[in-house]
Amino acid sequence: MKKGFLRLFAWGVLALALAAAVPADRVRASEAGSAVYDVKKDTVPGESTYTRSRSETGGGYAVSGQLTGVGYTAVMYNADNGLPTSDANCILAASDGYIWVGGYSGVLQYDGDSFTRMDSTNGLTSGYVFFEDSKKRIWVGTNDNGVVILDGSQQTRITYREGLPASSIRGFGEDSDGVIWVGTTVGICTVDENLEVHVFKDPRIQTQYIQRMVSDSQGRIYGCTRSGDAFCIESGAITSFWTSGDYGVDLITTIYPDPKTPGFVYLGTDKEL
Repeated sequence: MKKGFLRLFAWGVLALALAAAVPADRVRASEAGSAVYDVKKDTVPGESTYTRSRSETGGGYAVSGQLTGVGYTAVMYNADNGLPTSDANCILAASDGYIWVGGYSGVLQYDGDSFTRMDSTNGLTSGYVFFEDSKKRIWVGTNDNGVVILDGSQQTRITYREGLPASSIRGFGEDSDGVIWVGTTVGICTVDENLEVHVFKDPRIQTQYIQRMVSDSQGRIYGCTRSGDAFCIESGAITSFWTSGDYGVDLITTIYPDPKTPGFVYLGTDKEL
């Protein structure tokens, strides 16, 4: 097999890594990189205008196949034409239609017309990973300043002072009880409904650098470490644990569950399988 993804089924709890398109009511963006792509609706041949309606008339619906018979174009933004910075570590298309862009120089919000740099006073000094939970809160994992939770106009910061095992955040997930799991460069912790932090204690990953962590549609938490181990957490405990050697590869580098088929997962590797 060529390098890329390894599709697995184990213990009846693994799932297939294909990110589903997230429609925004106004815009659509690329997953990551140094530029953001805004999708416009072609209303007249040769002309494009932004669609601001919350109904299904925007380019985001067209590009995701939810709206047929409507064309769209992609416009690249960078530091030369509107993007305040040319680095983008992560991008989130939120359920309210806004696009969030995180970079080493801060966090940006895009409303379909312009970018707004978020105030860094309360800890939004960088953005490394985003997560929108079931309560529509945006969790921002910073590169070196802990977690900032955006809940409407309210911002709540969680740092090592509140119990985070490290200030560098690498992933989020939400379990079936609504508990948020946070992957850091020194293990994992959970944040309960009272925003209290609890360190997850399992010697296999307690001090590991978490490379990536996500949750599936059933509330299972999947992750992989920099050392090449992968795991599944369910009901507050690790139910499956794999090493790169288990599959004859040098290093597992990423993991993603199938959003439509619970029970399967793709493991990405750095070399051929």
